[in-house]
This record gives sequence, structure tokens and C-alpha cells, in this order.
Amino acid sequence: MKRGRRAQVSLFIIIGIIILLFVVLLFSFKTDTQTTPKQKAELQTVVQNVPLSVQPIQEFVTRCIDSLAKDALTAIGAHGGWIGTDEESKQYTLESFKINPVSSVESDAVSFSQGSIYKIPYWWYLQSPNTCSGDCIFTSKRPQLHRLSSSSSSDEVSFDTSIESQIDRYVTKNLPICTKNFESFSSLGYAVTAGAVQTKSFIRDHDVFIQVTYPIQFTNDKSTQKIQEFSLTLPLELKQLYEMATEILEVERQFHYFEKQTWNIINWYAFGINEKTFPPPYEFEMFEKERVTWTKNTVDARMKSVLAKHVPLFSIQNTATYLGAVSQEDVVKKDIYYQFQIPPLNAFDNVYQTIGVSFNFFSWWDIYSAYRCNGCNGQLIKGEAGFNQIPFLSDLFFQKYETRYDLSYPVVIHLTNPDGFNNEPFDFTFAFEVNLRDGRPFDSAYQNFDTVVPRGSSLLCDDNQRNTGNMTIIAIDAYTKQPLENAQISFNCGEGCYLGATRKKSDGVYFKDRLPVCGGAVLDVKKSNYMAQFFPISTHVDSEKTVTVSLFQKKEKNVKVLVKRNMLVGTPTGPVWQFVNDAKPLFAGEEATIILERIKERPDDEEIIGTILLSQNNIGNATLVPGTYKVSIILLSKTPFVIPEKEIDDGIPFNDDPVLSELLFNEKNPFFEGETVLDNTTMYWTLTPDVLYEKKDITFYAIAGLTPMIGVQQEDLSKIDTTALVQQYRKTLEPTVEESQ
Repeated sequence: MKRGRRAQVSLFIIIGIIILLFVVLLFSFKTDTQTTPKQKAELQTVVQNVPLSVQPIQEFVTRCIDSLAKDALTAIGAHGGWIGTDEESKQYTLESFKINPVSSVESDAVSFSQGSIYKIPYWWYLQSPNTCSGDCIFTSKRPQLHRLSSSSSSDEVSFDTSIESQIDRYVTKNLPICTKNFESFSSLGYAVTAGAVQTKSFIRDHDVFIQVTYPIQFTNDKSTQKIQEFSLTLPLELKQLYEMATEILEVERQFHYFEKQTWNIINWYAFGINEKTFPPPYEFEMFEKERVTWTKNTVDARMKSVLAKHVPLFSIQNTATYLGAVSQEDVVKKDIYYQFQIPPLNAFDNVYQTIGVSFNFFSWWDIYSAYRCNGCNGQLIKGEAGFNQIPFLSDLFFQKYETRYDLSYPVVIHLTNPDGFNNEPFDFTFAFEVNLRDGRPFDSAYQNFDTVVPRGSSLLCDDNQRNTGNMTIIAIDAYTKQPLENAQISFNCGEGCYLGATRKKSDGVYFKDRLPVCGGAVLDVKKSNYMAQFFPISTHVDSEKTVTVSLFQKKEKNVKVLVKRNMLVGTPTGPVWQFVNDAKPLFAGEEATIILERIKERPDDEEIIGTILLSQNNIGNATLVPGTYKVSIILLSKTPFVIPEKEIDDGIPFNDDPVLSELLFNEKNPFFEGETVLDNTTMYWTLTPDVLYEKKDITFYAIAGLTPMIGVQQEDLSKIDTTALVQQYRKTLEPTVEESQ
């Protein structure tokens, strides 16, 4: 051992620098340093193993990532899945929003007030002018939750507007700004160089996982250290709020509760003929009296006031803010609330009982309205007047009021999870537009949300251009071969036209109609809970044919994981590392994250990705379809574990040997045990229809390159790389399935 007084002095200097770095960080970082227990639980520190001397910079960067990720998620919650709608936010969203400064019903988003920078995007609205007729297009500003798959083209990925990709861009762009180029460390005599930032976020079932690669070199006159991998987990159930928002929208789009109840409200306030009410949709009086007139401005103001009072009465059963849960004695209030209740879909049964839901319309918001009647004249709304033609009643005067209502107005929906960041509620806000024409719901033929292809006004979509003979399209379940009802069909030939849906008829289930003529067209066939299918077709004048398209049903499967390990095994000459090819359950304190990504057969195939987080004796689930999958399994251990310091003989006489610092691991700083990847180099996993639809649980196998145990030394850390072991034992890592009983 070549340690003397100089070694002791060096050790004290290093300890002093580390303490000083922590003090500087406490004053340099903007975030409040008084961390609550929940905040501490939220900060999952970096997976990469780092020496004690680098831990201050690790903590500094991780806190920056934590702050930026929370900022991004808060903005995303406030803007319906977008970081923002202004031009500055476009660097993160890659999305443009058309904003009419005076009218939200002629915009892509609702302005909270005129001139306000706070705008809430529509998840469903009329994109065409409100006066459109016959060529009206409805669309959505609802972003996808997950990023495009790795098999997507580079052009597709570069324009990825998903929520995950927005978080990625926000953290990547702002992390160097947050760290201020590590000025705090430079002032202490450290030369800090940093490379490019790469961020990848994963919105999982119950949390958001942020993974950042940020190469940093940390040098003083004694040593050089490097660190580049950082990660943390935010316990925010964003996926639940996003899926709940989608289901609310689906209920409204399918059943038009708001349009129908709005029409009821109009009729309530149009009872009788009175200038203080609404113009009647239909009323007839056979008396000689002065004709009643209304002005459009007056009716509009009254309409906005009425909507502001009644829209908040809407509520959804089995949620935290369900208004129908009033006392049985209050019969009048109960009857009113019941008229505004939205019944749940199956998914609403118990999942969203803790989530608050509110619906809002404010009286200062703009609406689109048109009141049409035979007696209307510009701003004046009035009925028809005249004398009857019955001789003995010739002196009696009659009035007939028949008003047709066209109305569009925004509704903003707030979803509130009481367990957000820092014990504060987290809000997810989005909007949709309510549209009535002639007092009826105004919408294209209803389709499942993710399959909407509105019919436009192009020449291809014109009914007069459908010059084939009758074409019959049959959709069947790819496994059972049974026909599928209500499969939505679109025709694509450079642009898309919605055709209709398969319907049950006396002679079968099918869609039958004339199609546009096009060589090299594609039929887009979609159905809820099935993977979409794109079927190439060429159509000709007067031709007739029958086309059968097969769709695979999505199915949820239980998923388990077993682990094979590198272990220290005792031998006569001492302990040695051996691979134990015997699969065992996860140890206490271990976690496995399984990512299943279906490889697309065509670029436009639907993205199928499942992420499952498992702990000891735990079973997860994933929704899958048959196909070829890339499998990634990441193993972490949260068990307290220490790798002792290690002195390295540098071979230089009379010189202090460098020391690798002791490494501490625990729940906040988990130990990375290795990653098992089944891909094109190690052979993908193929999920067959028989396994998906007929078998029971699926068991995946992972390799732990290095398991925390007594005897692990610093030089053993290289064993974390499991690439060679995965290639060598690939056949034994093939997932297995449990036979059905």
C-alpha cells in the first residue's frame, strides 16, 4: 500500500470539494430544496453506476430533468395534450393551430378570453366554415399518446407530434439551459464539458418514465470522471386521464348527449310566445294580437347565459364529481341532474371513481348561431302573420312561429386527479365543439374515434364519381372467420373518402355500394378493438367484385417474467462468475420493465406497443395482436447494496494510487442489472394467433448480468452487458405460454 501523509491530505481535499459542491448546488438550483417525502419518492436517480465524487453533478442534472419534465407535463395537461398552441411552442409540438382572435368557433382551440394566451385545443370540431353545406369536414387536435415506433421512417419520426415526443423535445431543448453550462462547478476549478442531449419518455400505466442521455466529462487537476445516463420516474397517471378524455369524447360523439340536451334546453326556454324567451321552434296562435319579434343579438346573449348555467350540470356516473348523487328527498334537484347525466361506458365502472370531471361554457365565449324562419329579416326574428280563410272566422288573426336553430359552441372539460405532483391535484383539460343544424346533431356518420376519415368536397369523393358497379366488401375476424358488423371503410386514392360501414342484412354482413374508379387504391378497414387493415384494390368502370378483408382482434394477455443470472459460485480455487441457466422469479426489491413493440409489416400499419412493469410475484398485462415483436426487458434492483471502494495500482513508484469510490445503491438509486433484447440481431419474438387467442399466460425470460450480492467488486461491473449471453442462450429465452385448461 503506497499511502502516506499525502494520501490522507488528498482524501480530505476530495471530501471537502464534494461538500462544497453540495452547498453550491443548494443555492444555484432554482427549485425549492425543501423536498417532501413524496417528491423524494418521485426522484428515481440514474441507472448508470457512478462514483461518489460524481454524485453532486448527477443530483444536479437529475433535479433539472425532474423540473423540466414536470413543467412539460403541466403544460400538456393544461392544453389538451399539447405543450402550447403558440408559435414558440411549435418547436416542441410541431403542430400549427389556426386561431381566430375574436371567435373560438372559427378556430382550432378555445381562447379562455379574448386576447388571452391560454387556449385549449379542440379534440373534435367542425373544421369547415360554420356556413358549410354538403362538404363539411370534422377533425381533431387530439395528439397520440405514444411516439411513433422505431420501424417508422425518419420523415415520420421527425414530424412525430405525440405527447411522448413533445416531452422528449422539451427536456432535450431546455436541459442545457437549466444546467447553465455547469457554471457552479466551473467556478470551483472543474472543467465540465457536455455533449448533446437525447431524451426518451415513456408514458406507462401508472407513471411517466424519463430517460436522458447527456454525456458529461468532469475534470480537475487530479482526475477525470464521466457520466451520461440519467433517469427518473414521475408517479403521474397521465395515461389514465388521456384514456378517460378519449372515452368521454367517444360517448359524446356516438350519442350526442350535448346536442340533444341543448335542443331540450332551447325548447324549455322557447315555451309560449314571449320576447323574453327564445323564438319557438314551432308555435301557432289564432288570435288577433301584436306580433312578437326578437333580435339576433338579444337571443345570442340569452343563449350564452343559458348555456353557462346548464353546461356545468352535465356529469358522468361513477366519477368523483357525479352530480346525480343527491339525496333521495331532494326529488326536484335529482330529476334535473338526471337529465344532464352521461351514462358510463364499460370502462367507467370503477376505474375513474377518484377522478373529478367538470364541463364548462362561459358566457363571454363566442358562439355561432343562425335563426332561420319565414318571417326572419336580417337581425329580426319573427313569425308569419295573416288572416284565416274560414268565412265565419274571417276577422281572426293568426300567427305561426317556426324557427330553425343552427348553433355551435365550445365545451371545455377539466379532468382532475387529486394525486398529482407534490400532493397537488393535476388537471387535464381539453375541449370539443357542440354542433346543431336544424335543431339536430350535426356530424358525419359516426365512426370509432381513431378511424375517422371525413368525406370532403374533392372530385374523388363526389357521389357522381362513383362509376364502378356494385362492390361488396366483407370484413371478417382473421382467426374465427366470422363476419364483423360495423367495420368502418374508407377508400384512399391519393386522398381519402369515407364510404360507410358493414351492416347486418338478411343475406349476411357486408357493405355494398359503387366506388370511385382508381388504379392502385387502398381500402382502409377499421373496427373498434381490432387492428386496422389496409387492402390494395384497383377499381374499373362498371366492374363488380366481392372483397374480403381479415382483421385481427386485439386481446389482453397476462404477462410474467423469470430471470436467469450470472452468479458468484464457490469453487476449490475461490468464487468465480458462472451463468446459471435456470429461470427463477424476481427477487425481493427487483423490478422488470417489459417493452413489446410490434414490427410493422407496412409503414401505415397501426402501432402496437405494450409496456409492463413487474415486481416480485407480480403479473402484468398487455394488449396485443398476432405478429412479430421486438422484446426489451430492463432489470433493476432497489435492494440496499454496496460495492466497496477499490484502490488501483497505477504502476508509478512513490505515487498515490487512485481509488474508485464506494458505490451505494438503494430504492432511490436502483442498481441496473442488465437488459435483454430480442430483435433483428438476436431474433424477434413471433406471437401466433393460436397462442394469443387459445393459450393462457405468457412468460418472458430475462438475463441479469450482475445481481447485487456479497463479493461483487468494481471490476465486475462490466458483466452488466448481457449482449453476448443473450446471443449465446437465445433459444432458452424464447417466451413460453401456459396451456388453457
